[in-house]
Amino acid sequence: MTRDQRAFVALEQGTATTSAALIAWDAGRWRLLGSAAAPAGVEEEALLRLLARRLRAADPDLAATLAARPETIGRWPRLSVRTEAPRKIAVVAATERALAPLVIAAHQSGWVVRSASAERHDPLHVTRLALDLDVDAVLVGADQPPRADERSAVGDLGALVAAAATRRGELSIVLAGGMAEQLPRFEVDPASREGILVVAPAATAGMPPGSLLRERLEDLRATPREGRRALIRTAGTIAETLDRRVEVIDIGLTASTRVVATPTPSIATASAIAWPSSASRRGPTRPARAPTSGSPPPASPWPACSRRRRSSTPRPDPTS
Repeated sequence: MTRDQRAFVALEQGTATTSAALIAWDAGRWRLLGSAAAPAGVEEEALLRLLARRLRAADPDLAATLAARPETIGRWPRLSVRTEAPRKIAVVAATERALAPLVIAAHQSGWVVRSASAERHDPLHVTRLALDLDVDAVLVGADQPPRADERSAVGDLGALVAAAATRRGELSIVLAGGMAEQLPRFEVDPASREGILVVAPAATAGMPPGSLLRERLEDLRATPREGRRALIRTAGTIAETLDRRVEVIDIGLTASTRVVATPTPSIATASAIAWPSSASRRGPTRPARAPTSGSPPPASPWPACSRRRRSSTPRPDPTS
């Protein structure tokens, strides 16, 4: 679109609906002339012709000035984005402490997150998580350098995720922080894999902490025309222009998005994207529950990984 362009069409192709808006320069400012939405299967051209007819009925003079006719509006410049169902990522770490910032970074970059740690889950559970066909990527991370409580499990996690990547060539892998040491395990013929291999900073790197990892995860998740990324950038631009804190909430069919943007510096991050509550959809992985029989939990299958054990001695009943 050129600087002297006086009107354009904004389109958003969602999973449930297609939305369109006519925007034009009139009387010294940009104006929203009309908008409409239709089910996702409706052709864009039909939606634009509907808007042109509405504009001609509401303001014939302005429609004539802009040459907004049903037969010509399809040639107007278009600003188009597409919103798809959010992708899923498996987040894996050696300990619950190391897992927490990784999960936050993945949530804030727009992924639907399922998580597991070597501290609370056995290798079979982590393997099933990585091999789940609903999972599009695996984020495995550690501190830089790995701390004492996770150092011994880094190699086991690297070997496990590398095996899953070999089994699923389309699976994208993100090695964050100290897990970059495991990169040689993933160096295979690029022609044999469709998935992307990313080496990323630690979950606490950057200012604010985690921002560098969020950027890498967002780039991996989104396409250039992805609607949620456009929403984040729009919120940041508005916050900077108005010098105000801006919060945007979008409720969609497959996901909801919350964007918070501050003007100085201009920062906009998608702070939450989650599936709507539905019994037919699987949510994030729940942490393993403690046994109710009073017996101690089984020994950790990750031999050298630290694990907090609970006492097997039953607590006294205060009522007895």
